[in-house]
Amino acid sequence: MQLRLPDEDRERFGCDEWLDYDPTTVTVEDAEAVEEAGGEWTSRRAQFWLALRRAGHEVAWGDLANVNLVKVRSREGKAVEDSASDESPTSPTSA
Repeated sequence: MQLRLPDEDRERFGCDEWLDYDPTTVTVEDAEAVEEAGGEWTSRRAQFWLALRRAGHEVAWGDLANVNLVKVRSREGKAVEDSASDESPTSPTSA
């Protein structure tokens, strides 16, 4: 799946328009890092945090606390959902 931050947040983090995120590649180490930061690895916030880190951006967990509307699409470019919620879980089977 691909994740998109709003323009304002994308400019702040200096990332591409779309970030790749594959929930099936989340490792135990990734999940532990998210939990140590105070989150749940299935949350939308964790998905963006991991996608940004994998794209080479050092982003603190707290930097994503006020991220606005997020967009998600499949790798084929089809819209999956728009969500303002930080805690929108996506299971590995829905990718």
